[in-house]
Amino acid sequence: MTMVRLDLAAVLLASGCAFTWPLDDQKASDSGARIVVLGDTDSAERTPGTTYEPPEPCHLVAAASLPAPDEPNAYYRDPIRFRLSDIDTRANIRVVSSEGIGVDGTTAPRIDDPTVIEFQPDAPLEPGTQYHVQARYCNLTESLSWSFTVGPAGQPLTCDLPHTTFQIDLATARWFTPEGLGGAIPLLVESDLLVGITEEDGDLVSARVAAGAAGSQDFCHPTSNLPPAERSGPDLFRPATSATLLYADHVVTLHDWRVEATVLPDCSGVAGGRTRGRVDLRELAPLVSFEDTPVTAAGLCAFLETYSTTCEPCDDGEAFCMAFDVEGVSGTALDAPLTCVGAASCHPECAASTCDDPTAGICEG
Repeated sequence: MTMVRLDLAAVLLASGCAFTWPLDDQKASDSGARIVVLGDTDSAERTPGTTYEPPEPCHLVAAASLPAPDEPNAYYRDPIRFRLSDIDTRANIRVVSSEGIGVDGTTAPRIDDPTVIEFQPDAPLEPGTQYHVQARYCNLTESLSWSFTVGPAGQPLTCDLPHTTFQIDLATARWFTPEGLGGAIPLLVESDLLVGITEEDGDLVSARVAAGAAGSQDFCHPTSNLPPAERSGPDLFRPATSATLLYADHVVTLHDWRVEATVLPDCSGVAGGRTRGRVDLRELAPLVSFEDTPVTAAGLCAFLETYSTTCEPCDDGEAFCMAFDVEGVSGTALDAPLTCVGAASCHPECAASTCDDPTAGICEG
């Protein structure tokens, strides 16, 4: 049998590989073809000169997850993700800026969903910069490529933060826990969530929360002060501690509550918000209705089971608590600062005021 070398450099230039097939000259081979790797830059596990069997056909399907392909306004602290139709522990991601500079970081499957491969940059991405992604899977033999551009979030502020008000959008955020719940938020909660910055004191930022309607503050519901957040440039961060809030006349305690977000340079909104913690659905239930019908904590727990989420024990042992983990929360700035309202249905701006002296609902701070 004569060894015939086939030069496939023109065909396999992109992979950096050359191959030889031992062939029986114009005769059928009893042993079948085998492949000898002469050089392979794609896999550290292959040694030049070793023999291996051709890989099984790839049955995985891949799709870009975050940021979306051609996204013009990606958040500068977000990871890069793609989703596979099944688990592939060797899948990886490479990110390069439009200037050809590689981004250092770590690739790993997500713990809560290992079919999602996530690249976490070692440092935030540069606002306004375009990046190119190459995701590889199926023993690194298949690839998926896309590009995105980072938005303005992360640039220094050119505005005064105090007295700005943001309408927070939880419906379009990415809900990991309960997974996918965001789409149901408009059906369950009628009030807008408004957050207003009241003052800055060094690196601490104070704010209040209020209920709203149609993008405006609802003056018939009292406001509630939020625990201060730490500010570093445009980024706001509040470590995980518990907080008790008065929202739409109901007391709600958020346990182990952590919040972070970035204010846009001109204070026109917030981006990249993330919040996680636990809430007692017995406190949250009065704020929720379905088709104008009040719901109970038990009803909410049953509803969450449709999102593959089970209520967990609260501090008293009763299983009515819901863990939440939400990212990609955004907010849009409103024209007016939040007004301090000290009592329900008691403020000069409340059309349905029921108190004898509406000015009694005016508060300071």
